[in-house]
Amino acid sequence: LSLEWVTDALVNITGYTADELNNQGGWESMIHPDDVLIPARQFHVVLSGKASIVNYRIITKAGDIRWVRDHACPNWDETQGKTTFIYGAIQDITNQVRSEKEIQRQMEAQLTLRMAGEAISSALDPEIVLAHIAKEMGKAIDATSAYINSYEEDEKLSAVIGKYIGPSANVKEKNSDLGEVYLDEGHIEFIEKMKSGLHDVSHNDDPNLTDYEKLEMLEYGVHSILYIPLRVKN
Repeated sequence: LSLEWVTDALVNITGYTADELNNQGGWESMIHPDDVLIPARQFHVVLSGKASIVNYRIITKAGDIRWVRDHACPNWDETQGKTTFIYGAIQDITNQVRSEKEIQRQMEAQLTLRMAGEAISSALDPEIVLAHIAKEMGKAIDATSAYINSYEEDEKLSAVIGKYIGPSANVKEKNSDLGEVYLDEGHIEFIEKMKSGLHDVSHNDDPNLTDYEKLEMLEYGVHSILYIPLRVKN
């Protein structure tokens, strides 16, 4: 399947001209690897003479990942009994998808807080409450593991008081350190950020990571770590 003609709008979305796409293998060449089956199934539907609308991700010429809505309509030739041309229109729906995902994330966060509140109200054992909160927080952001640490500012001691291990956690994460106490010297800037109520995110490709953070992320095999301050009375 080769592209005969594309509009300027399509070039603006993808960064590619028709010739460039044809030279690198056609439209299929820029489909996100995880979504290749979606347009492939759409193609067979359209070949049978039926119009089809699907959503999937593409990788633009600049390397960006964009969500598109693909409208495909066949030109059916009755004499030949087959589709001879396919007319298509692409709509960039990236912002819409992001908005929907953000709404879903907020709904899940609200549900997490509600369930955590119910756990606190119904359970007298602090360990049960903390374990439930860690679990719900971890599940809400699809984390492989989640921890709740206490912090004693005067002594600069941090202790693991709640933990959740997800099904995708690696061996290192599964080793329980519940109840372990750590000396948190040398993390003054981080602690001050937590005290101010701001969250912190570390990614394994961040050039500003400390040697300790790099080693920790390597040992745990994680791509990102999210720290959220939980402020409690006194």
